[in-house]
Formats: sequence, structure tokens, C-alpha cells
Amino acid sequence: MIKFDGRLRWKQYMPKKTVKWGIKLWCLCDSLTGYCLAFNVYTGKDDVQGKGLAYRVVMHLLRGYLDKHYHVYADNFFSSIPLVRDLLNHNTYYCGTIRKTSKGFPTQITEPKLMIGESRKVGRDGMMVLRWMDKRDVYIVSSNHAGRDQMKQRSKFNANLISCPEAVLDYNRKMGGVDHLDQFRSYYNVGRTGKKWWKYLFWGLFDIAIINAYIVWQLQLRPLPKGRKTWGLKAFKLKIVHALCDDFFGRKRGVQGINTLGIDFVVSRNLKEGHSLVRFEGRKKGCVSCIRAGRRTNSGRCIETSFGCSTCSAPLCKMPPCFHEFHGML
Repeated sequence: MIKFDGRLRWKQYMPKKTVKWGIKLWCLCDSLTGYCLAFNVYTGKDDVQGKGLAYRVVMHLLRGYLDKHYHVYADNFFSSIPLVRDLLNHNTYYCGTIRKTSKGFPTQITEPKLMIGESRKVGRDGMMVLRWMDKRDVYIVSSNHAGRDQMKQRSKFNANLISCPEAVLDYNRKMGGVDHLDQFRSYYNVGRTGKKWWKYLFWGLFDIAIINAYIVWQLQLRPLPKGRKTWGLKAFKLKIVHALCDDFFGRKRGVQGINTLGIDFVVSRNLKEGHSLVRFEGRKKGCVSCIRAGRRTNSGRCIETSFGCSTCSAPLCKMPPCFHEFHGML
């Protein structure tokens, strides 16, 4: 969900989500890294009759990935017996939770009451539907598991071992790709407020593009160094900012009372946090620090400079004392 509270005909409302109002995206993501492989913007119901919205969404997102023996994981909104069967016909395997009211669901596994750790399985046409009792019944449909069980710890607070189907364990490990992407997208986002819906959509997709670039960059750095500050998402976005802005050159329209000299190039970055020594374009100006200290040339004239602070827009000599004196660092 891309948060948007303005007027939009196909804006979605999801009361159980953190972002309740906004623009909905269907995303296909890598299960390990969260890399977004494909997306589709949901613009509301259409008049196409067939196997349902969820079926069309999955088949649309997987257009370039069918017949390549990929494994797909999804929740019960998307799962259906016809979907799993058609994906299997395209050599694509599926695992996900399923609703017991879904069309074609085998009702015989819903009848017996199960104890914690017990399961019931039904296999048909290369697919398996299982029911497993944890705190409540869990229903899974899978075409990439043989129905074997493993022993696992009841919880991190309970060391007792219980039997658990491999399909449930595999689903829990590989279901978080989209959640991983959403988590990354919530950190240091670049969005700005406005009245136009397309701006929110642009910034949301721009965030996804940055996350994809970060994932690729992080994979190239492996093995990762110990200090997270050197390879975290914040560090990556700061690298992007410096790469785009450090060599910026341009003129700004003059505003009364504000010195808006155009920056030529950066001489020394972050001499003080958030403040850099830069060279300004245009004619020289009197050094603010020298004027305050009463320093002048041998001929008694004001000391002029082409350098200054990028943040304060104050003309300062290139020599360190003036920059540090002006910012109170001495």
C-alpha cells in the first residue's frame, strides 16, 4: 500500500493494515532478499469474467517466469485449486495457505478433530492439500512437497517437540518477500506531500527502485563487513545523495536578504557536520570571518574570497581558521 488520503476513484481501504488508505500494488518479490521482480497497480474491479481477481493477478505477474520451474509462495487470498493446477501445467510450483471454503477444496480433511501436531493430507494430480493443528487449524495447498513431516520446537518459549509438515516450515521460511520489501520501503522514504495522486505513486515506485538497487549493491559487497553503518540502507541512500549533489553546478535566483551564490564545486566535505567548504561561482566576496576579526590585506583592503560554506552561504577564506572560527569550532 502506498499511503494516499486524497480523492481517487480506485483508492483502497484496508482496515487491518498499518496503511489503511492508499494505492494498492500487487508485487512479485524474491523470497530471500525482497527484490521486486514485477508489480501491477490495482485500479479496481473490471468486467472480465473468469477465474477471479486473485487468479488473474498471479498469472499476470508470473508471465515471464512460467515454464522455468520456479517455486511461488502466497497467502490464502491468492490460493485456489485451479491456480495451483494451471501453474503446475506450466512447470511452476506453488505453496500457500488456502481457505477451506475455496472451490475444489477436499472437505474430507475438515471432519476429524485433530490434536496439536497432528495433520491430515490429501494428494491429487500432483497437488497436496493438508490440514495441520497448531493453536488452530492451518490449511496448506502445495505442489512442491511430498507430504513429509519434521519435528520442531513448539515455540521459542516452549522446548517441547511436535510434528510439523515440511510444507508449513517451508512456507514460514519463504513467505516474507513482499513484507521484506515493505519494511525496507518504510525506512528513510523520499515521499513528499501533495494533492496529486500520481506524485504519491511516483515516489512509492521510486522508493522500490532504490530498494532494488540497494539489494543488488549489498549482494555485491558480500561478505558484509561487521559495521552495519558502512552497508546499511541509510549509508546507501547517503551515497546516492552525495553522488548526485556533490558536483552540482547552477545559479539560484537572488532573494532579498539571502546570499544565494551558485556552487562551483566542493572543496572539502563535512568539515563540520552538515557544512562543507565549497567554491562559489561569480565575483569574490569579503570573508565574513576576517571582517569580524579585523583582518585586512597589507594595503588595508578587505580580504576577499571565492570560497565559503555551502549551508550558510557565507563567504569564507579557503584556509581552515576562517571556516572553523565562523562555525565556533575553535
